[in-house]
Amino acid sequence: MEEKANDEKVFTCQRTGKKIPLADAHCIDPKAYCKFRTSCPINMLEKKKARES
Repeated sequence: MEEKANDEKVFTCQRTGKKIPLADAHCIDPKAYCKFRTSCPINMLEKKKARES
């Protein structure tokens, strides 16, 4: 996890290397194979949001 200059927290996707803001955490390509999915914080946040709604 990294922080931008404006203190917005971001996560760097392990598969694509793209930066994803944690405030709007979502998988960039959820249908694509990802060997990191089981340990991915973005995937875990998505599952948590789905359970809460």
